[in-house]
Amino acid sequence: MRYFEKTSNPEEERDESETEEQEERGGGRIKEDETRKITGLATMCGDVINYLLPIMPHPKSLSRIFLIAGVPVQTIKSSSNIKPTTGLNPNILFRECLMGSVLHLSSSSGHLTVVQILVQAGAQLDVLDRAQNTPLMLAVLEGKNEVVNFLIKAGASVMLKGMGGMTALHLATKSGNQQACQHILAIPNLPRDFIDTKDDGGWTPLVWAAEHSHAHIVEYLLSKRANPFVRDAEQNIALHWSAFSGCAEITELLLNLGSDPNSTNLYGDTPLHIGARQNMYDCVLLLLARRARVDLKNTAGELALDCCVSESSECFKAISLNIMLRDIVVKTLERTVHILTNDISHGKEVNPIQCINWEDDEGEPTDYVYVSTNCFTSYISIDQTITSLQSCRCTDGCTSTDCRCNTISLGCPYDNMGRLVPDFNYADAPMVFECNQMCACNRNRCVNRVIQKSVTEHVQLFRTRSKGWGVRMLRPIPKGTYVCEYIGDIVHDVDRYIGEAITDVEADHREDDSYLFDLDNKDGETYCIDARHYGNVSRFINHMCVPNLIPVKVFVDHHDLHFPRIAFFANRDIDTYEELGFDYGEKFWIIKSKSFTCDCGADNCRYSKTTITQTLENYLNRLQEMDRT
Repeated sequence: MRYFEKTSNPEEERDESETEEQEERGGGRIKEDETRKITGLATMCGDVINYLLPIMPHPKSLSRIFLIAGVPVQTIKSSSNIKPTTGLNPNILFRECLMGSVLHLSSSSGHLTVVQILVQAGAQLDVLDRAQNTPLMLAVLEGKNEVVNFLIKAGASVMLKGMGGMTALHLATKSGNQQACQHILAIPNLPRDFIDTKDDGGWTPLVWAAEHSHAHIVEYLLSKRANPFVRDAEQNIALHWSAFSGCAEITELLLNLGSDPNSTNLYGDTPLHIGARQNMYDCVLLLLARRARVDLKNTAGELALDCCVSESSECFKAISLNIMLRDIVVKTLERTVHILTNDISHGKEVNPIQCINWEDDEGEPTDYVYVSTNCFTSYISIDQTITSLQSCRCTDGCTSTDCRCNTISLGCPYDNMGRLVPDFNYADAPMVFECNQMCACNRNRCVNRVIQKSVTEHVQLFRTRSKGWGVRMLRPIPKGTYVCEYIGDIVHDVDRYIGEAITDVEADHREDDSYLFDLDNKDGETYCIDARHYGNVSRFINHMCVPNLIPVKVFVDHHDLHFPRIAFFANRDIDTYEELGFDYGEKFWIIKSKSFTCDCGADNCRYSKTTITQTLENYLNRLQEMDRT
């Protein structure tokens, strides 16, 4: 590849000197530093043009390229003295342009032809200038979407982060450039959580669009399953930012998708607090109409009414009227929801898990330690040698049957959205072997890494009417979605397992074993996960005879078959606020039926007060039949 540089011409220099003297006499002298800047840029433009002149059928059509980054045509006196040489590098950085290259300039100016030639000449696509912008980012900011499309197809990275940790998608949503968003999100095999990438402030592209009132961008991102519940560094969700911007259209979109109008941030502010503080009347009215509470105080002890800019403001009047109406209307049938804590995990999970109670006076459960990974209270030997791991060498995202990990899983278990594939055997779930640290596949693009990534679904711990604590979804999820993992203390089952060998006396006097999950090893020693003293939110998931979750044995860090991880997946579509449940199994109820019975309410419940006797008889008959055979 040959590059070009402008050759010296003494006659030309004398002409330029005379021109400058004339301009000075006329009062139009250009400052010396500006002249150097423009001349440097013009030289590069001329170099590109002289390269194109011999090979383009219509050289005159290239005259528009002289206007790179606003360079005046008259500053380039002639192209006849510009000769092809071997010295000029297309990746030269210009101090006058924030240490950016000509590709930065041509991208921001939208000169697609120049961009194409520079890329063919070897210009680097992902160079960051002093402002931490790549050529793609500049094209996005300036709305040069033809250039955006070309750079993406040429291989420019959309995952690279610039100033403040912002990607090109952050910049597109912030500037309201929907076409750029579409170009970016049309890239195949993007990581499924790319759309929710956080910048240094914890803000997602959706948050930037909400803050800047780009309703069309918000609607588009939500249609692409952007998560409106992601919290930033100060625990704000997108609804807080839409209230801040005052865009009622965005606020309504977020509320319609289940955003909680009473969600609090790090300072205890609800969206209503923020809307009142910013005097955003339309948003305040909408939040009040969607049952935003006016009695919640932030950490400074302020009600939303106290945050209004003045008592004469429309927001103050609206909130005051709402308070009066709520005082007048005695809601005897409505139970008061008490938010006991905004996060039972105390920051150990990516998404906070709120705990609420509207049934009784029970407080937040504190009789256990919240842990986000399995733990041990006694020594147990697990084969975690790295050489025992089977691994793949995939380059296609691990979607093919050639993937070694998929082969030992009896087929690829997940689709591109991270859900169980449609033909997954929900009735008798096979073991799943996810890609591991020995695999050569790209972690960000591999679809066979689901439970090893952070849980993105939002759940809530709530007090049920008759079953104690329960867990429910805060947004609808489709069948096959990974919900959470059963976490606890891995123990031997010799003395603690709920099985046939345990006598009634032992069952009556043992410590609460309702939190045991049998790992069901077929041979050798067997083990359980005990979530009684150490566990995560899954310890509160109740039994259902018609469950909406199934447990799947998954292996990630090792292939010791005695110690699978237990992952819960949705076995059908689950609605917002629907309680989660899985089948505890017959052995659990055979032991526990003396203490309590099932209250799931299913038509075919086998362990309720009215059906448990028949279930026990059937169980004993099976045992007798087995003894005879």
